[in-house]
Amino acid sequence: MDETVKLSDHLSGGEKARLCLARLLLRSYEVLLIDEFSSAVDEETTTFIRELLKERQISFIEISHRIPKHPEDYHKIYVLEDGKLSTK
Repeated sequence: MDETVKLSDHLSGGEKARLCLARLLLRSYEVLLIDEFSSAVDEETTTFIRELLKERQISFIEISHRIPKHPEDYHKIYVLEDGKLSTK
């Protein structure tokens, strides 16, 4: 029986996000650009992923619609509001 199963048809949004992040962590990167990764996972998983990136000393640029709960964990936070970019 040669049947191909497309995993993306059977995974939730959060499961897909975690799978993509796991793939990224298996490789060696100096910098990651992660866009809205936290939108599909809970706060505990989001915190775990950020801590793992810091532990592995992987620099990352995170794009999000939300200001992080712990801004002290970031070197810089930029906010785009009304077409203007500013720092927080």
